[in-house]
Amino acid sequence: LWGTLTMLESSFFDTQCWFRHMQLDPETGLDPPGIKLRSAEGLTAADWLMPGFWVWGPLIESFAEIGYDPNWLFMGGYDWRLTLENLERRDRFFSRFQIRVEEAVRASGMRAVLVTHSWGGSVMLFFYHWVSHHVSPSWVEDNIEALVTIGSPWLGLPKAVPSLISGEMRDTAQLGALQTVLDNLYLGKNMRRDLFRSWGCITAMLPKGGDAFWSQDGVHMVSFTGTDEHETNRTIEGALDLIWERMGESASS
Repeated sequence: LWGTLTMLESSFFDTQCWFRHMQLDPETGLDPPGIKLRSAEGLTAADWLMPGFWVWGPLIESFAEIGYDPNWLFMGGYDWRLTLENLERRDRFFSRFQIRVEEAVRASGMRAVLVTHSWGGSVMLFFYHWVSHHVSPSWVEDNIEALVTIGSPWLGLPKAVPSLISGEMRDTAQLGALQTVLDNLYLGKNMRRDLFRSWGCITAMLPKGGDAFWSQDGVHMVSFTGTDEHETNRTIEGALDLIWERMGESASS
């Protein structure tokens, strides 16, 4: 699903097939009928996207230099498209992750350190609550030394708003010339919009706290390209109202 050159090859050479597999069922938020797509596993699942575009590669190499090996270090790959509840419902991700952590703790004789990026921080926060409720209230204290989060959207992301409204992603991914090719030749805005709206993770990353947190004075504003192709600005609450309006129109049309 993520982090391998195969993913990019499939998106270039058969975009429609790639789109059908990446889009989730709009009713269930799970696999569409007749399609089964799962996340890549192992350290190579998210080390390098392609030559020149790294994800976790340099960090994995740094861990190896100070003595970590695959017995102590593992990648918790997951299908980031799904809602947190569906990660366990469909893939039993949290159940499997719990077992992997316990195995690593037993092998090393030390509690685990978890390192997450972006949405992964929210996934681990949910895991903390899940494992404390379903396994043991002391599980986190017994097995986790620390949680390091990098750029986690604890209060959501303003850039999730234009993604859902129009498929805009200028502020979402920075891939240089590759991004221009993807935007203009392969994944148009309407296709991206429909894709993003099917992913539960995008909705879960909408800004939380409203204007009381994000301010109404123009400092924290959401910019997006509307249907008339010109940029407008709204407060967070105004933008969220527009999302529900546009998604309602899409569902009824």
